[in-house]
Amino acid sequence: MKEAGEISRLVYLGSEICICLDELTSEGQTTGHADLWHEGEHRCRIALTGRAVAGRPPEFRCRMKAG
Repeated sequence: MKEAGEISRLVYLGSEICICLDELTSEGQTTGHADLWHEGEHRCRIALTGRAVAGRPPEFRCRMKAG
């Protein structure tokens, strides 16, 4: 099932990573998260934040939050 804001989903050897982003603000800031699932169980979420630079996609900084 596709999540709101989902831009990518990776599946590999029983693990799944879903990357979701919020809308880009007028200042070029965006936030989102990446969820890791393993064999159907949610393992962790990584918070994402980034700023777009003219002519390039947003660059992201990550902070891990185990859950």
